[in-house]
Amino acid sequence: MARNTTPSFIVTLPLICSDSDYNYLNKLMNMCLKINNSLVKHVRRQLYYLNKNKAFVELRDNYYKANDKSIKKQLAKDVKDYMLACGIDENSLQKYANYQRHNSLHDAVGVNIVQKVASKVYKAAEKAIFKQSDVHYKKDITSFEGKDNKTNIVFDINNMSVKICGHKIKVKPIRKSDLYLQEALTRRVKYCRIVRKH
Repeated sequence: MARNTTPSFIVTLPLICSDSDYNYLNKLMNMCLKINNSLVKHVRRQLYYLNKNKAFVELRDNYYKANDKSIKKQLAKDVKDYMLACGIDENSLQKYANYQRHNSLHDAVGVNIVQKVASKVYKAAEKAIFKQSDVHYKKDITSFEGKDNKTNIVFDINNMSVKICGHKIKVKPIRKSDLYLQEALTRRVKYCRIVRKH
């Protein structure tokens, strides 16, 4: 079945932040940073043990050497089975992130937000294995996002505001001359990302 597609727009809208709003958003970003680095620590530890497994190392090296697409595809599946056994899969990392969110951060940041953080760390773990890179800690996070426009980060076009984990912040009104924004905002909002810009 063909996948349904709808027109997509990328829209940037400035927030009208008070000092308390800005501090609140910085607090959330610091929480996301904490979750990210906790996940990175976990993944790096699991990768260390995985790379001590001779069977896995041989399988991974065979993946690197393989030229045949069908063989490479099967080897990639086998590699992912090892990753899954070590808890390096998107679902496991999302559960780990939610555990950290609940126990360390007392649910102050939304579950969809930390799941998106976990998804990014998982992609980094995949890249580390399949493209021989590394999973790095972050010194700072300048954005976080949700998975939809229903929970955690919700944009309300009628009131020109965004509600972030229950905290409401006004959005700068759209100029009448900005036809692109006017057209874009007649469409369904798929998800929102909060970006800190200096």
